[in-house]
Amino acid sequence: MAKPSQPTQISGSVVIVGIVVLALGAASFSWWFRVQATDQALALWGADRARLIQRGKQVQVLRLSSRPASDDVAAGAFLELDDQKLLVTEQQDISAVRGLLHLRQALLEDRSFDESTVHEPNRTEWAFGLRISDGRLAMLLLFTRDFEKMAVVERGRVESVVSIAKEPTAAGLATFCAEQFEDGQFEEGRFDARQSP
Repeated sequence: MAKPSQPTQISGSVVIVGIVVLALGAASFSWWFRVQATDQALALWGADRARLIQRGKQVQVLRLSSRPASDDVAAGAFLELDDQKLLVTEQQDISAVRGLLHLRQALLEDRSFDESTVHEPNRTEWAFGLRISDGRLAMLLLFTRDFEKMAVVERGRVESVVSIAKEPTAAGLATFCAEQFEDGQFEEGRFDARQSP
């Protein structure tokens, strides 16, 4: 009479090795995917700026005007940018607001930018500014009213201008920034953003 077959047993060490190999494979894929999703944005920012975007302790959003009313001129702070002088009509510290993590992440992902369009720095009508600093380094980003163009400002000069992907990034930036001001919106003609860190 034939013996009944016994189920094959797998030793515990083989199971553990299998789990470790699977975990290493998943971690490698995750790392590869993150590098692929951010390599062009990192080329735009450079390592120091990317770290500043990711970890900067103080973040401010600015509402500016290139055509200040006469009574605003005496009371407001100005930003000098190339040959323009812009009035800061309002600024908010957003260092601890809900959603800032998403803003930081959007600025570090390739899909947020349209690399096929690079603009020459010129007298673009900027509407908003984003100032990020950590006590040692600071940077200023400028955005058009529709958030479809962004400028990187270095020492009071526009260093580069890039296009922002309309969906979801530009729409998300517009909504996030509007939420930071009391009125929840940006009044027509009351914005132009330039600032020099």
